[in-house]
Amino acid sequence: MFCKNCGQKLDSTSEFCPNCGAKPDGKMPSSRGPAIQYQPKEDNKKGWQIAAIAMAVVVAFTGLGLGVYIFSNEMDKRNQAQNQIQQNNTEQQVQSSDSVEQSQKSALEDENAKLEQELEKKSQEVQEKVLVDENARLKARLDELSQNIYSQNSGSVVQSGGDYFGNSYYVSWSDLNGLSKTDIELLRNEIYARNGYVFKEAKFGNYFSSMSWYYPNYNFSESMFNSVEKANIDLIVEYEEYMGWR
Repeated sequence: MFCKNCGQKLDSTSEFCPNCGAKPDGKMPSSRGPAIQYQPKEDNKKGWQIAAIAMAVVVAFTGLGLGVYIFSNEMDKRNQAQNQIQQNNTEQQVQSSDSVEQSQKSALEDENAKLEQELEKKSQEVQEKVLVDENARLKARLDELSQNIYSQNSGSVVQSGGDYFGNSYYVSWSDLNGLSKTDIELLRNEIYARNGYVFKEAKFGNYFSSMSWYYPNYNFSESMFNSVEKANIDLIVEYEEYMGWR
């Protein structure tokens, strides 16, 4: 005999199918029958399904998180690479700009150096010309003074050898009257220069140094003056004091 419900072979004395719990006549037992014993199999199956779904969800989220992490890491690397490229470009631009600026600065410094040299050269040339002109003016004036003094007193302007008016002619007060302060200084300083006095004042130092007869004497002493020179120095100094120039 077989169960009409599930086809299980039954003993002739069986009141229920040992497989599905149905009665031999094909009717299912009541809810109180043994069939209730098979319900846990269905629940167990559903539990495995839920666990599988949960596991799949976990795996999916894990994969998603891993993918996000990998993507984020790749993006970070890409951003870092781009930032490094930009930084390198910026540094190259700065270095290039610094190089250009340094080159321009060097060119300007060279140009300024050339201009300064030219200016110094021009200034020196002007100073030399002024000095030459001043020396010529002083010489002309001193020659004029000497000639005037000679002509007014002796009628002669001839000077021979190492003689000059200061060491061969006694200057008088009238000779000095009407002369300027510079004229008086020229007359007095020529007496000193003829004896090798080294001038500290550039004006007369430059002038007398340009004279062919001038030889500096670093051991100069007023004791070197002859009697005429000494008398002329004393008179000239007296005149300068009278005029308030000393």
